[in-house]
Amino acid sequence: MAAALLKQQGYSLLGVFMHFWSEPDVNPLAATSRFAKAPSSPGHKTRAAQCTRKGQLRSQDLISKSNKCCSIEAQEQARRVAQKIGIPLYTVNYKKPFRDIIVDNYISEYRAGRTPNPCVLCNQFIKFDLLLREAKKQGCDFLATGHYARIKNGKLYKSVDDDKDQTYFLYRLDKDKLKKILFPVGKYKKLKVRKIAAKMELPTATRKDSRGICFVSTTNEKFLKKYLKVKPGSIIDINGVEIGKHQGLLYYTVGQRHIGKSNIKYQKSKILGKDKSLVPPLYVVSVDVKNNALVIGREEDLYKKELIAEGASWIAGKAPSSKNISARIRYRHPINKVRIEKISSNKYKVIFNKTQRAITPGQSIVFYQGDQVSGGGIIAK
Repeated sequence: MAAALLKQQGYSLLGVFMHFWSEPDVNPLAATSRFAKAPSSPGHKTRAAQCTRKGQLRSQDLISKSNKCCSIEAQEQARRVAQKIGIPLYTVNYKKPFRDIIVDNYISEYRAGRTPNPCVLCNQFIKFDLLLREAKKQGCDFLATGHYARIKNGKLYKSVDDDKDQTYFLYRLDKDKLKKILFPVGKYKKLKVRKIAAKMELPTATRKDSRGICFVSTTNEKFLKKYLKVKPGSIIDINGVEIGKHQGLLYYTVGQRHIGKSNIKYQKSKILGKDKSLVPPLYVVSVDVKNNALVIGREEDLYKKELIAEGASWIAGKAPSSKNISARIRYRHPINKVRIEKISSNKYKVIFNKTQRAITPGQSIVFYQGDQVSGGGIIAK
């Protein structure tokens, strides 16, 4: 759709299809050592065929293990769109940098007990770094994508469609890169985009929205279990009292409703009481990697008013001076007013006007001034 709109406006276009990493058909535990550390900078394939006893290829393995963003189906649809619009389509292989920068970091963050957002790094280092350089190499003036966001005068603004706004994943862009980027669909609502695409008879007009982590072909727990050791440990309440056992921290994230209350020893906890029938729903309040402990509590225990953000990135090159600052702590989370206090060069304390539910280390906090995106950082604690 982005390409079709620009073609209508008279731009000369080159289509580019990116091939990312997907899980190899080998014993993943043999590759555990390569995920021992996070990458120093936080820079197509379908799954290698698996053989049956008769030596035949299983087509279902080829499909199930492909990266959702660059599956055979996705590439074929891109080819059909390019053909419909009348533009050439090239492919670029970003398998290795995607694995080294995005996947390595994803696994390392989970090892550290945090819940990362790989789309933020992918936009920063792959789409708007490697691909932007490729655009320049090909002699292009701009890189255009289908992100739901707007750019005005070198500044980043929320999409017209609040429900589909993707600026949460784009806050690490800077003003120099924004001068070379176009977001043609950002001024439309998603429903309008589909109607225009249908009118243009684009092959992807009715394609379903993509969801989930593109390189995780099964469940997140099954994916992580291949690369991280699962170690059982203690479940404790918010007062530090052991009340049960968990099967592995990688199965949990802050805000998740705790499953398996039948194994909880309620009588040991002052906050839970002795009667199981009167115990309210229990949630993961925090993940204690150092002690391999899962901390659970009630709904009200999830609400906090402050956080520490690290790795701050500001689109204008510096933090906003205005007091009219708001922030969101996860994608599609409501935006709330905040105050920020600088701790060091890229570390800030954030104080919310209202308490926030399930502030999660590893997720991004993104700052706004009205509809304009100021920047953001990674939630540390």
